Amino acid sequence: MYQGYISAEKIWFARHEGKYEGAEGLRAFSSALEANPPATQLKAVCIDYSDVTSATLDDTDRANTAFFVGQFARYKQQVDSLLVVRVFNPKNVAINKILRERDARMAGPFVDLGTIVEVYSVPEAIETLGLSADYCIEYPAKQ
Repeated sequence: MYQGYISAEKIWFARHEGKYEGAEGLRAFSSALEANPPATQLKAVCIDYSDVTSATLDDTDRANTAFFVGQFARYKQQVDSLLVVRVFNPKNVAINKILRERDARMAGPFVDLGTIVEVYSVPEAIETLGLSADYCIEYPAKQ
C-alpha cells in the first residue's frame, strides 16, 4: 500500500507500508505523473520505506523497467537528473537489502545508483531535500 503526491516544490513524496508489491513504486510514480499533467520536471523523489514489512524481487525484469522508462519519458521526466532520497528503517536489514537489490535491477539502467541518498528518518530526508525543518509532508488518502 502506498500514498504519494507531487508537492509545490516539485518533489514526489511517496510512503509505502505493509507488503511492498512488485513494481508498486514505479506504478505509484507513474500514477502521480499522470494525475498532474502537464508535470514540469521534478527536482527530487523522496520514498519512505520505513513501514514496509516485506518485499520481493517480483517485477524487476528489464522489460518492466523499459516500460516505465518509456512512461517517464512520456511525461518529459529526466529521471537521471532527479535527487532520489530513500528513507529506510534501520531495523529492517533484510527488507532494506531486498529494496536495494530492486534498485540495482530496476533503476540501475537509467539512474546512477551512487546518487541515491539513503537516510533513516523523515527529518533527515527533509534536510537532505533542502527543505525547512518544519516542512510538513501532506499525504493524500491511502491507495
